[in-house]
Amino acid sequence: KALRKDREFLKAVVLKNHPSLFRHLSQRERNDKDLAACAVLANPDNVRYISDRLRDDKDLVARAVLADPDNVRYISERLRDDKEIALAACRSKHYMGLATFALFSERVRFDRDVGTRAVLQCAVCLELVSSELQDDKQFIMCIDTRGKPGGIRIEFVSARLRDDKDV
Repeated sequence: KALRKDREFLKAVVLKNHPSLFRHLSQRERNDKDLAACAVLANPDNVRYISDRLRDDKDLVARAVLADPDNVRYISERLRDDKEIALAACRSKHYMGLATFALFSERVRFDRDVGTRAVLQCAVCLELVSSELQDDKQFIMCIDTRGKPGGIRIEFVSARLRDDKDV
């Protein structure tokens, strides 16, 4: 117990060598930003065990979402409405699927930059962008992923553009 109270010991030994132990720490320790940052850096999945207060910490959450977009499910509602967090998820080297994209607010999903990056990563995300984007020829041409796995999802393009010979 005495060792558990030593933050430096926790950071240097436990969290760096055994990051999965973070979930067994006390609520007070999981609410400590330094300990939580160390734990998330060592294992981004630890975001699920941080306190509610820290799930609303943009810097901490951005690291976890960039490492694995599926971590969006553990972040605050406020940060699910943050364009920068959504773009971090889109920039991740890990796949962001439709279910993860759906966790972001409508305002963020309807953003042109976010929508473009999301659809380029996962063609079926076109289903969740705004009808204005689905009917925007420039947007559709930009996200044309034909020839890539999944291709363009024509069923989510507006009826007007489906009849356009250029699309």
